[in-house]
Amino acid sequence: MVVTNVSTRKLAMSLSSTSSGASSALQFTVAPYQMTLGAGQSRIVNITVTSPTPPDASLLTGAIVIAPSGSQALRVPWAVSFKAPATNLIVNASLDHVAFKPSDLAPAILTVRAGALDSSDGGLQVEPVGRMDLLLYTAGGRFVGRLAELRDLLPGAYSFGITGRAPTSVPLAPGNYELRLEAWPTSPADATPSRATVKFTIQK
Repeated sequence: MVVTNVSTRKLAMSLSSTSSGASSALQFTVAPYQMTLGAGQSRIVNITVTSPTPPDASLLTGAIVIAPSGSQALRVPWAVSFKAPATNLIVNASLDHVAFKPSDLAPAILTVRAGALDSSDGGLQVEPVGRMDLLLYTAGGRFVGRLAELRDLLPGAYSFGITGRAPTSVPLAPGNYELRLEAWPTSPADATPSRATVKFTIQK
């Protein structure tokens, strides 16, 4: 995370992690754990957490405490999930028209239901989408370009206007195309994305 001194004076501060309950099994390293920032200065703080043994809980919480000398401490909440992300982050994807002419005024509407809500543990776990790409291909599999890239999406329905233009704004030639969607969970970093394909035709 980035810590910024928004006061008008130099601040010496210490940083630590606090937790409660099962969270105490986690081991945190905060670097640097002490620093001094002048007015308006910023510094990156690296936080590493390890778990020697698998915890009993699927979600652990706590806070990073930033304690400036002579000032009130700031608590930055954290949460660590030990539950595997949802297997499918693209619930549904469809076009209201599967055949249409290029139009900026009356585009086809792509509706995507992304993300997930998991209640299998008795509570409600939000599974957001860390990143979602909307990619355009020809029916033969040739990559045309990226139409959209969205980040940090909460579960819900999202709509896109498909104008029949390539990412370069050039109208697509008549023919068959595919919209390929890829949605990554927020963790782990090497997760495999959920995928969906929507086919459509550009008319003459």
